[in-house]
Amino acid sequence: MTRRKAAITAACLLAAPGLAACNHRYCDPPYYAWDDVAAVGSFKIDQLPDGDSRLASVVDSVRGSDFVALFYGHAGPDKARNQTIEELLVRAEQDGLPVLTFADLAVGGPPRAGVVLAFDDAEIDEWYDLRDLLARHHARMSLFVTRYSIWDDEQRAKLHTLYVEGNSVEAHSVHHLDANVYIAEHGMEDYLTTEVQPSIDILRADGFTPVAYAHPFGSHTWELDEAIASRIRFVRATSGRPKM
Repeated sequence: MTRRKAAITAACLLAAPGLAACNHRYCDPPYYAWDDVAAVGSFKIDQLPDGDSRLASVVDSVRGSDFVALFYGHAGPDKARNQTIEELLVRAEQDGLPVLTFADLAVGGPPRAGVVLAFDDAEIDEWYDLRDLLARHHARMSLFVTRYSIWDDEQRAKLHTLYVEGNSVEAHSVHHLDANVYIAEHGMEDYLTTEVQPSIDILRADGFTPVAYAHPFGSHTWELDEAIASRIRFVRATSGRPKM
């Protein structure tokens, strides 16, 4: 078996349990293979116990391959704790894997192994406090921002600092609503024009270059993925916890 085929096999074995356990209507594999796929998933790292071997197993699975393993969480002591984040970054360092952003994925280049670390929502102070931890491990993060219209000047200034330092800033809807519930009541076109597109536009207008959109609560359908993919390079869903 070639190294690439072995990596594909490992990725499928790791992704499959996460897909089966997903409690949303559709899920996407939490790996990216440097192809034209727009819809991707992501492993959730919130509230993982210290030294969780599942985290290391997923990182190890892409070493020596052309795959990128995708992780996301919500910053804060009761969510994705600093200990978990550091364990992820240390394992990536040990495996010789770069910590990429969605902006890096959009740029492309030669297929290569790596990991992506993303955070959702609006915890700008917690994100800002991760700067020293990230710097120690030469890592960057992708920040999926929601409710940006109500951020104050100080919060926006912090986000710009993070962006200048190489972290990518991505869209995560206007009001963080469940897409499937909203679409059932108002239709897909209304969701696209009131929740999706404005969340992309407001970031672009403020000097950011978002290349990805993350579904609030991971709630989506393939039809919604396709509609959003015509507006931005990547559409990110959720894939459950890391699996052995």
